[in-house]
Amino acid sequence: MPLDDAGRAALLAAVEQQAARGRRVLAAASARVTGPEHRWDADRLLDVADGLVFLGVAGIADPPRREAVDAVALCHRAGIDVKMVTGDHVATAAAIAAEVGIPGRAVTGDELDAMSAEELAAAIDDIGVFARVTPAHKVAIVAALTARGHVTAMTGDGQNDAAAVRAAHVGVAMGRTGTDVTKEAADLVLTDDNFATIVRAVQQGRGIYDNILKFIRLQLTTNVAAMLTFVVAVIAGLAAPMTAVQVLWVNLITDGPPALALGLDRPDRRTMTRRPRSPDERILSLSRLARLTMTAAVMAAGTLAALAATDHRYGTAYATTFAFTTFVLFQVVNALNVRTEDVSALSRSLPVNPVLLGSLALVVSLQVLAVELPVAQGLFGTVALEPVHWAAAAGIASLALVVGEADRAVRRHRAGRRPRHAGPPKRRAADG
Repeated sequence: MPLDDAGRAALLAAVEQQAARGRRVLAAASARVTGPEHRWDADRLLDVADGLVFLGVAGIADPPRREAVDAVALCHRAGIDVKMVTGDHVATAAAIAAEVGIPGRAVTGDELDAMSAEELAAAIDDIGVFARVTPAHKVAIVAALTARGHVTAMTGDGQNDAAAVRAAHVGVAMGRTGTDVTKEAADLVLTDDNFATIVRAVQQGRGIYDNILKFIRLQLTTNVAAMLTFVVAVIAGLAAPMTAVQVLWVNLITDGPPALALGLDRPDRRTMTRRPRSPDERILSLSRLARLTMTAAVMAAGTLAALAATDHRYGTAYATTFAFTTFVLFQVVNALNVRTEDVSALSRSLPVNPVLLGSLALVVSLQVLAVELPVAQGLFGTVALEPVHWAAAAGIASLALVVGEADRAVRRHRAGRRPRHAGPPKRRAADG
């Protein structure tokens, strides 16, 4: 096909058509050359290039993995925007972005050159694809996202990506195809070069953060409840709610295993449907401290009520045992209570944690032995409880769950009536 003006126009139209279908276009040409190989210098090669005969173009399909499409969709549900940064033809990049579900318009490196830093920052939220970019463009993209207040992750594999990977909040290098320079500049290295792995890491990270919160809430609730119980007992002139050995038992046996088991909770199905938390968010916010104190007050009040109700009729040893058992059962119930801050603690959306259930069963079994076994009674200063008081202790302890469920229901109701406002800035994942 002769490459006159009409031929060139037809060729460019064919290239655009292939690119719009998400294909990478490769042109082929040929030339007949003669002469010894040692004479193939730069000038000779240029002479040959001028005589190339165009053969045609080939559209190479490289469809995205299904898991990549799912990963991008999961990112959007989790409040994470994904942007494509590529050296491909802009039409090819836009077609692939549409196929994987990346919204926004496509711009080229030439268009970025025409923008100031302020103009790019103002427009970047509406841009989904950056095509035909240079290393300087990638750094500018990261800077623009940062200027908009976004937490940005940048992926890369070549040496030219190192600067942008280093500039991002989280730099991610490809472990298989990445260069050593990029790996050194990155914060994370993907051993499988799979974007979906980043999304799974985000999910796992959110789950770990949630488990840390559960652990802290359980531990602090127990300690605050114990402190309130003893302080109020002294002020009210009641007997000591627990002996020193019993307090040690609570801290080491009945509180420790459930707290550790909470660290094995798997991320629930809602983990990747909420917006990212603000980097400035405190682990113990005022609302969390208020709920923690409320639960601790319920536990202290229930324990003191058990003590006061039985002290005069059954004696101090019996009353202390009853109060001790009530407090331990409070820990069992509260371990279920702290697993969630919004949905019901009995919701099916929460994943089953066999280790936690096993640890709670173990705690109850050990408490029964500490109260009913004669050998343990001498060690812990306990006496056997009547069945009605075992049932009463369980009923009093369940108040922690009742109060927690009521609090969550009220907050869900308020959240449903509250107007929707823009949440904290999204995390932005720029895929280089």
